[in-house]
Amino acid sequence: MRPPASSVAATRGAVRNLPGFPVPRQARYVTAAGWIALGVVILALGASLWLGRAQLVATWPATARLYHAVGIEAAQAPAGTGLEVRELTPSRAFDGGTPLLVLEGEVVNVTDSPLPVPPITATLRDHDDNIVQQWTFDVGLKALAPQERVPFQTRFPNPSNAATNIKIFFTDFNHSK
Repeated sequence: MRPPASSVAATRGAVRNLPGFPVPRQARYVTAAGWIALGVVILALGASLWLGRAQLVATWPATARLYHAVGIEAAQAPAGTGLEVRELTPSRAFDGGTPLLVLEGEVVNVTDSPLPVPPITATLRDHDDNIVQQWTFDVGLKALAPQERVPFQTRFPNPSNAATNIKIFFTDFNHSK
């Protein structure tokens, strides 16, 4: 059964003439509070990225390029951060008549991220800890996977008789050669 045409017209007319519903004041405050909370989150994220940039670059070195792209200098972690030299063993040998100092050891990535392997600089020092001689060498790999290790060996001809100690450190890629 159909309703009479006059009642359908009356219903349509009533729908068109309904007044608007007022928006409760509480809904406006909730919306404003949401925008304020979003602003606080964005400011906190920005402050973390600014104040924690050294730690972020140390953890994820590729972010240094992002900071540089937007004109912010980010202190980079020292070369070799996250890498350790283990089982360093010096020995003496001869190559023909030339005396050699042979250093053997291994480089270990102690992090859970792949890391580049910078060159290593070895310094021979006297009893007063003054540098007598030094040389830089590569370990043979450009990067190490997490927890990976690589053995190395380097030979230095004609080591000084004044040398009593050896210290090694990773060399910054930009200053290695």
